[in-house]
Amino acid sequence: MGEDRYLLVANGTWPRDEIWQPLVTNAKRIIACDGAAMKCAEMGVKVDAIIGDMDSIDAAYLETLKKEQSTLLVPRTDQTTNDLVKAMYWAIEQGAEHLDLMAVEGGDSGHQFASMMALCEVPFQSQIHTNTSTVELLQNGVYTNASLPRGTVFSLFAIGEVKGVTIKGSEWDLSSVELLPSTRGLHNATASDTLEITWNSGTVLLFLNHRSLL
Repeated sequence: MGEDRYLLVANGTWPRDEIWQPLVTNAKRIIACDGAAMKCAEMGVKVDAIIGDMDSIDAAYLETLKKEQSTLLVPRTDQTTNDLVKAMYWAIEQGAEHLDLMAVEGGDSGHQFASMMALCEVPFQSQIHTNTSTVELLQNGVYTNASLPRGTVFSLFAIGEVKGVTIKGSEWDLSSVELLPSTRGLHNATASDTLEITWNSGTVLLFLNHRSLL
């Protein structure tokens, strides 16, 4: 890979092997959010750092990590942000150029939604990888992808007011429309070799289905 990609592993359900294994291979550093460290160990994934208040890690396992000193422990006890956001900020401080986030599914629905909102709280080059799609925050006004098979399903949701939205290369193109937080952008699909999305102001979340689902 041409950039320093950091993989952040939340303490949720892991996606399928064909999704998470390339993420591990391509990661320069792997960061576990608190209790996710034990799942990483179970799956044979060596983590470089563990971030959080360490309250979700088995005490005996934590003592083993302290003795081995092969994994950096980064205590973060601030309760105003979740462990995923803490890990995102720390990775950026370490020089990450791209963040891949996984294991955000399962468990409490509020936690799952908060993981999506983490992309808004920490605007950066980041993607969440779920079992069905990648989720990405778009905020520079232009998105172009010429590598998608025709029929790739995608959804585009406004975060606040988004003006001048134009979509080209889809089954349901748009031309300079205003989007507000709603279900309007749900379940579109590519209809040409290139998907192009432009907008004049605002921020959107793009959900892009995995090719394996086609």
